[in-house]
Amino acid sequence: MGLRLALTSGKPADVFEWSERGRASSLLHQAVRPPDDPELASLLPQLRATAFELESARTSGAPTSKLEHRQVELERRIKNRSRLLRASGEAPADPVRPSELDLGDRVLVQFVEADGAVLALTLADGRMTLRTAGTVRELNDLLDRVPFALRHLARRPRPELRKMLSTTAEKLDELLLPRHDRPLVVVPTGALHSLPWSILPSCKGKPVVVSPSATLWHTAARRPARASTFAVASGPGLPGAEEEAQAVADIHDTTCPPHATVDDVLKALATAGTVHLAAHGRLNPGNPLFSALSLHDGPLVVHDVQRLDQVPETVVMAACDVGRSVVVAGTELLGLAATFLERGASRLIAPVVPVPDAETKDLMVAVHRRLRDGRSPARALAEAQEELDRPNGFVCVGA
Repeated sequence: MGLRLALTSGKPADVFEWSERGRASSLLHQAVRPPDDPELASLLPQLRATAFELESARTSGAPTSKLEHRQVELERRIKNRSRLLRASGEAPADPVRPSELDLGDRVLVQFVEADGAVLALTLADGRMTLRTAGTVRELNDLLDRVPFALRHLARRPRPELRKMLSTTAEKLDELLLPRHDRPLVVVPTGALHSLPWSILPSCKGKPVVVSPSATLWHTAARRPARASTFAVASGPGLPGAEEEAQAVADIHDTTCPPHATVDDVLKALATAGTVHLAAHGRLNPGNPLFSALSLHDGPLVVHDVQRLDQVPETVVMAACDVGRSVVVAGTELLGLAATFLERGASRLIAPVVPVPDAETKDLMVAVHRRLRDGRSPARALAEAQEELDRPNGFVCVGA
């Protein structure tokens, strides 16, 4: 209702304010850690062990029905227990105002859904404008083509698929983005959270940061930098993951533990400034708090991350889909990427679509060489994507 009233006023600043009120309240309400709970602490390892047994049974062809039932039951108990726990700490800050955003040379584009239309708020050089980008139906139809094309191009680079992706990207670019040759801060809505922005022509080689809200970007951008310490780990079942992790570890002159477990990775996440994880990723659309990274003793799930006292400043996840969040209740986001941001990560590089294992290593090595040389994560990703000149699904989320 607030958005509708703001739209009738015709003032872009009013629309921005009401948009941020919704986003900030739904995205920052879990910014503090839930209290330690013995029951939850015992259920998570049980879930991990069950998932590990289930994967082994599927590989060997053994019966799985009892294990599947046990996994569902454990997930139900964890979900119900988490609902009973109340987080403690300070309430989230008020939504940011346009005058408080220190964008520098960046342009902010924030998208809002209202009555079947997608509106674009653009803030550049202190001036905010509002325009209609298209209908939700029109944009969703275009957005559906992107993961289809990327998924099939990764298997077989057919000319007709390249043409479809190129045409779709040009149309989305025309509808969504202003004609500015400057770094972008993008605040998506709905299905736009799943768009790999680097495929759009005007984003080629340009630093693009995707943030769930302008308030979250503002908060993350103002955090003081932490010590540059690095940790690297890989999961099982991907031929190139271990090789990729070792190459990244060599760039930062650190080690990569063999057969990394969930406890190994949680320790790294709680102590290092930057963490790189190469593993199978799974977005669980029906139960997003059980979206997971597969490690050598089972899955690391959202609930594990929520219980950390501290998370890295920068997280890089070379794992299918984990940069994408499930959009619920209008603007609320659930998933691994959203949880890292809620817990205090300033930025995250991850794909929003499935990515081919064989091609990911080259991109990650190119990104980390630039991080080592002092590039920001968004610029490191943009330059690496331009250098390799292959469409991929990685985005930089946060600040």
